[in-house]
Amino acid sequence: MSMQATERKTRLLLIGLDSADRHLIEEWSADGSLPAFRRLLRSSLRGDTRNPTGMVAGTVWPSFYTGVLPGRTGRFRGTTQFVTGSYEHADIDFGRRQFPPFWDVLAKAGLRCTVIDAPYAFLSEQPNVTQLVDWCAHSPWRDGVSFSNPPELARRVRQDYGRDPVGKCDFARLGDAADFRRFTEGLIQRIETKLRLTLDLLDAGDTDLLFNVFSECHCAGHQLWHLHDAQHPLHDAGILAELGGDPLREVYRAMDRALGRLLEAAGDIPVLVFCSHGIGPAYSGTHLLDEILLKLEGRPSPRRRQGLAQAMVAAWTGLPQALRTALTPLQKKLWPKLKAGLVQPGKAQRRFFEIIVNDAAGGVRINLKGREPAGTVEPGAEYDEVCDWLERQLRAVVNPGTGKPLVARVLRSQQLYPGEHSHWLPDLLIVWDRSGPIHEAESPAIGRLSRRFVFRNHRTGDHTEDDGLFFFVSPAISPARLDEVSVADLPPTIAALLGVDMPGTDGRPVSAMLREPARDGGLAEVS
Repeated sequence: MSMQATERKTRLLLIGLDSADRHLIEEWSADGSLPAFRRLLRSSLRGDTRNPTGMVAGTVWPSFYTGVLPGRTGRFRGTTQFVTGSYEHADIDFGRRQFPPFWDVLAKAGLRCTVIDAPYAFLSEQPNVTQLVDWCAHSPWRDGVSFSNPPELARRVRQDYGRDPVGKCDFARLGDAADFRRFTEGLIQRIETKLRLTLDLLDAGDTDLLFNVFSECHCAGHQLWHLHDAQHPLHDAGILAELGGDPLREVYRAMDRALGRLLEAAGDIPVLVFCSHGIGPAYSGTHLLDEILLKLEGRPSPRRRQGLAQAMVAAWTGLPQALRTALTPLQKKLWPKLKAGLVQPGKAQRRFFEIIVNDAAGGVRINLKGREPAGTVEPGAEYDEVCDWLERQLRAVVNPGTGKPLVARVLRSQQLYPGEHSHWLPDLLIVWDRSGPIHEAESPAIGRLSRRFVFRNHRTGDHTEDDGLFFFVSPAISPARLDEVSVADLPPTIAALLGVDMPGTDGRPVSAMLREPARDGGLAEVS
C-alpha cells in the first residue's frame, strides 16, 4: 500500500494493547525485560482505568470507543450475545450504531481518522474515517474475513503487508513445543507487521488521529498462560525447557520493542497508550453454572445432547481455515438454534437460565413475563424474591477443590448499569472465586456436581476483573500518576485533546490530560 509523506502531521497517536496485563507489565519492567514500558512508567502521565465490573472482556472496548457504559449500549459480549425477546444467542448486528465512537465524532468535526483493528468495533461510514476491521484480530466478527472503509483498503493492506500469520487464536492447534514455538513466532511476526504499517502511516502523516490496536498479548495470555505460570495445573516444564524460556514474556518483549519504535518515531506527537484489561489463570465456574441452575429448579441435565454439540464444535474447529471461512455464513445462521436446542433445551419453561457472559463471571437471566416471549416470573415482588433466593443459593455453593465458596460476588447488573438498554443485560452476574481450579460444585441444595460439558479450547489463561492502565506522553505534560479514572472518561478526553466536544457520554474529560494541539504540533493548555 503506497503511502507518501504529506505536509500534514498526525496530531495524536493512540496505541491500544488488548489485554496487556498491568501486573506483568510492572513486573517485567522492574526486572528490565520491558525497557519501553519502564520508561513510560517513569516518564509519562499514567493511571489505572476502571472497567465495567463483571463484564470486562466484552464491554471495555465498546465503552472505550463511545464513553457509554453497558446499561445504555446493552452490550456485554464481544461479537455474540443473548438476544432479548428470544431465547437465543446471536451475532451482534454489525450495522447497529447506537452511540458514535470518538473517531466518528472527530470525523464529523472535519478531522481525519485512521483506525486499525479496533476490537468489536462497527465499521464506520464516515468519509473522513479510514478503518480496517479484523485484519489481525484476536476475536474477529467472521473468521478470516476483514472489512474496511474504503472497501479496497483491506485488499491493499493484505497485498502489501500480508495476511494474519496466526488466524483466530482459539483455533490454534497447540500440543508440543514445536506448536507453541510456531504460535509464539506467529504472534511476534504479527506485531512486527502491524508495527511496519503503523510506522508507514505515521510517516505519511495524512491523518489527525492514528489509532492501532495490537491484540497479540491477548492471544498469548489465553494460550500460553500455563507455560508462564508454574502453579497452573497444566504447566509443562518440559515444553518450557524446549522453548528456552517463557513464551508469554517473549510476546510482551516483542510488544515492548514495537512500542519503543513507535514512541521514537512519534517524536513530539502526543501518544496515548491504552492497556485494556488483565489476564490470569483460566479458573472458571461458568461451565458449571447452568447445571447448578437446573439442579436448583429440579430439572434434569441434557448431558447426552451436550456431548453431540461438543462433537460438532470439535469437527468445526478441525476444518481448514479456508473452508471455515467459506462456511461461516451458514454456520452463523444455523448454529445458534442448534446450540440452543442441544445445550440448553426448554429455556422457555424454566424460571431462570444461564446466558453467556464470560469465564470471569457467569450470567443468569430470569424468565420474566413481559420481557421474555414465554416468561414464567412476574415482575416486581416475585422477580425480587427469585433474585434474592438465587443469590443465597449460589453463595452457599462451595468449590470442593479449595474448600472456599465458589462465588465471590453476585451483582445485579441493571442496578450497576441503569440505562435504556439495561434490560438486555443479565439479571445476575456471578463472579467466581478464582483462587484455584474449578472442576466441581457442592451445596446442600445441589449435592455434588462434577465438571459438565464444556466447549473445549486451548485457553489456559483468561481475563481477570483487574482494571486497565494508560500512559500519556506529550511535550506539554509532566510525568505523574493519576487517581483511577473510568474507561468512559477516555473518549471525551481524546476528543478534547483534538479540540472537539463529545457530548452524551457517561464519562468526562480527564482534566490533567486536557491540552489541545498547538499550530506547531505541540500541545497548548486548555483554559
